[in-house]
Amino acid sequence: MRRILGLTKAQTILGFGLLFSAISSVAIRDGKASDDVTSQLATLDQIIERVSPSVVALTGTIDRAFHTQPIVPDGGFPDPPVRRQISGSGVIVDADRCIVVTANHLIENASSISVELKDGHRVEAKRIATSQNDDLAIILVPADGLVEATIDDRYEPKVGEFVVSIGYPLGIGPIATFGMIGAVHQSYAPLESRDLIVTDALIDQGSSGSALVNMRGGLVGINVAHIGRSSGYGLAVSASAIRSLLSQVRLERCRS
Repeated sequence: MRRILGLTKAQTILGFGLLFSAISSVAIRDGKASDDVTSQLATLDQIIERVSPSVVALTGTIDRAFHTQPIVPDGGFPDPPVRRQISGSGVIVDADRCIVVTANHLIENASSISVELKDGHRVEAKRIATSQNDDLAIILVPADGLVEATIDDRYEPKVGEFVVSIGYPLGIGPIATFGMIGAVHQSYAPLESRDLIVTDALIDQGSSGSALVNMRGGLVGINVAHIGRSSGYGLAVSASAIRSLLSQVRLERCRS
């Protein structure tokens, strides 16, 4: 076995693992987040355990045809529009006001929106506010026992930092994937935002609206797009955009 500076490869990997655990095991204990998510690190299992209950599966129906079907005099009338089912993810960001944030493109034409909570219970949701520029939407999910994610908008994402994506790709989950920030403050057509975060955390169809979380357990973005093939890159709207949209919404507490 190849040795590195007198150590075997296995010993080297173990050493890095122990070092990482030593510096990152202070933020989340017993499933509860630290009051200051910007100052302490957490292990991957702690982050996933803490954030997963705040990530929800989202489905909906679009009552319109994809393509306009011409009416041919000799051919009669075209078939009526076929309902299209959509699926994606969302993140609970305010449990007291029952607010979930997701990707706007996912639900902008939906005639109905349904959210599946961590216990499997389904709740009909209502669209409250949208941001075309940031491809974000806020929906109201009236339910008890919601668990919210902590928005870490005081923290500036940096290239090279590790992140975790948690969502419901392909209609299953929640699934967590691990990656690195490859670029910040980016733009990508047809998205209008100029403040996108690029990561190589694996996302797939159904990941729109899923959570992008830093190593402190804080929500730093909402995944809104995927570029390239299955091994391509994910694009996320920054936490500051989430906070900005929330500041424009005035809702009362939906539960005591």
